[in-house]
Amino acid sequence: MTQQAFGNNRISKEYLLEHGFYLRSQEGNLVIDKNVIVVYDVSSYGKVGFNSIIVHVEAGIIVTKKTSRQLMNGVCETNGWGFTLAKFLASYLGVKSFIPLVNAYFTLMPMRGAIKGNTDWIAPLLIRQARVKNEKLNLITTQGNELQVDFPKGNFEQRMHDVALLNEASFLFSKRMFAFGVCELIPPKDKGYFESFERCNCEDHQKMRAMLQNLSNMIDEFEKYLLHRLEIEEIQKNEILKIYFQNLSRIKRLN
Repeated sequence: MTQQAFGNNRISKEYLLEHGFYLRSQEGNLVIDKNVIVVYDVSSYGKVGFNSIIVHVEAGIIVTKKTSRQLMNGVCETNGWGFTLAKFLASYLGVKSFIPLVNAYFTLMPMRGAIKGNTDWIAPLLIRQARVKNEKLNLITTQGNELQVDFPKGNFEQRMHDVALLNEASFLFSKRMFAFGVCELIPPKDKGYFESFERCNCEDHQKMRAMLQNLSNMIDEFEKYLLHRLEIEEIQKNEILKIYFQNLSRIKRLN
């Protein structure tokens, strides 16, 4: 998507609805991918026929009947992970709310809690600048477009810090796994809004980087996370989990 598509106008859901840009777009084979800049939730606007508007680097404006929640939940059908890794890392690193979708640098950040409802989502990798004013987040993309999304409450920079923490953790986790297979996972040259957080040496970032030095321990913790969320009945729960852990340990070995 280039500046020429909208001139010098700031793109927002209200602007797109008012000027009818959704009439020019088609849903087609819709997939949430690395080129999605923003997902706008318009489910409360009463527009017949669609609930979300997507701003996409290549396809431009896309509308869909799917809600933002449905779109995010559908990512697991494409990459197989969905929110699994994000939830594990958030639990492991103590991030308790506003959980993003993370898969290395493919990250989408919710503008408010999205566990049960719909909200706007942004891709920090494709954002150059961001500033909050009057419950709106004003963005400039890496391509130079100006966008605006709802940001009802909270400290954006602090929330962005937590997203960057999970983003880097996801990348390092994947990198450690690839490195053992004599492969190198290389981050993108342009890290967008993540760039300033890459140099963060706060206690949380230092702790995260230290934890991810031990790949074997991280895999063990990941298995524990998954097993503890199977909601095994309390009766003999510890014994059953012990058997599961033993069986998982056997799978890792020759016999």
